Amino acid sequence: MVAAAEDSSNSKSNGTQLIVSTLGPAGTYSHQAARKLFGEDVIIKLEQTIRAVFEAVDQGTSARGVSPIENSTNGQVKETHDCLNEFKVERIGKTQLDIGHALMRAKDAGSQPIRKIYSHEQGLGQCRRYLAERYPDAVTEATDSTALAAEMASREPTSLAVASLMCAEVYNLDVIDTEIQDGEANRTTFIAFRKAT
Repeated sequence: MVAAAEDSSNSKSNGTQLIVSTLGPAGTYSHQAARKLFGEDVIIKLEQTIRAVFEAVDQGTSARGVSPIENSTNGQVKETHDCLNEFKVERIGKTQLDIGHALMRAKDAGSQPIRKIYSHEQGLGQCRRYLAERYPDAVTEATDSTALAAEMASREPTSLAVASLMCAEVYNLDVIDTEIQDGEANRTTFIAFRKAT
């Protein structure tokens, strides 16, 4: 849970549930981090981009935001740092998740050749060596989130996605391999924030 005492009740002073924005769709590591930080008694609003998370907090449509800020293998999350410089927000907590990427594809794909591999730019960067060694002819394409990559691969039998095991369940995908990240200790730090007063 977020350490700040003001956030411990996970509700606004008027008794309504706290709305927390984070990067979606369902199954992203950000979604998992938001649940870890705020628990089950909040409304999670899944946004299409990290920027949209900051905009929701800035505009007051969400009371809190959760965003990845740094990864042990691939470094800073540029979009988050750009938004921290642009928007007036106050950090109120942080958490870390061990990131274990899985490789997945549509259940009806059969043995069709792999032409494209989708993931968030961080996911592609964290699995660069693995993908280059095993799929040297496949094109990699960055998406707004790992979960979006899984959703796209579910519709394209010649594509793969690099995402969490949770995404394989959410989007009904076959898991080809697990723990494909290049670094053994692959961890991402996520921050929780609110609009600065």
